[in-house]
This record gives sequence, structure tokens and C-alpha cells, in this order.
Amino acid sequence: MKIYQRSIIEVPFNLPDGTMPHPLIVLSSNEAIELENSFFGIMLTSQNYDDDFTFEIKKGMTTKPLNVKYCQARLHLISFFNASDIIPNSHWNNTLKMPFFKILVKKINETHWNF
Repeated sequence: MKIYQRSIIEVPFNLPDGTMPHPLIVLSSNEAIELENSFFGIMLTSQNYDDDFTFEIKKGMTTKPLNVKYCQARLHLISFFNASDIIPNSHWNNTLKMPFFKILVKKINETHWNF
């Protein structure tokens, strides 16, 4: 499976309650993904948190509609995965549109590193 930056895919996320499948947005550059066959991604959830680590994914921000009523990226849940970790599902061939990806990355930078 070939993946690209901004792709929405599903992987097994290590969380405090154990490992659970979750969708994510791929953050790594296409060149890094191809070179290492691995990537960094930010977890998506359909739970509604209202905190500084929330970036809501609204209708129209993705190339295809998501199959959930509500979706947000959890800005502090960034992890590293191998391409072999991908779980094929309905998110395949969906991406976060570039203008919204840039806003997401800016929000990650502001939240984590204050720049």
C-alpha cells in the first residue's frame, strides 16, 4: 500500500488503555515515507474533547466525507508507524486537503513547541 502525506489511514495506536485501531493523518513527507517505509501520524477520534489539544476536522476538509458525525485530531497523540502497520478500511484514499493540513501543522507547532 502506498501512502502519502495527508493520507487518512488506520493503524493500531498504543494508548493508556491498550492498543486500539484508530484513524490518523499522515504527517511525514512523501520522501521520508518512501525512504524509510514508515511515517509519523496524528490520531483522529470521534470523541468530542474541548481542550488545547483539539483540532476539529469538519465537513469539506477532507477529499471524501468521513463516516463519523464528529472528528478531531488529538494534537498530542503523534506516533511513529511502519507501513506494515496499516489496517485497510473505509478511510483509504481519503486525505486532509492541503490548506487544512497547513493549519493543522501550525496548530501542532503552537501547541507543542510554541512556534
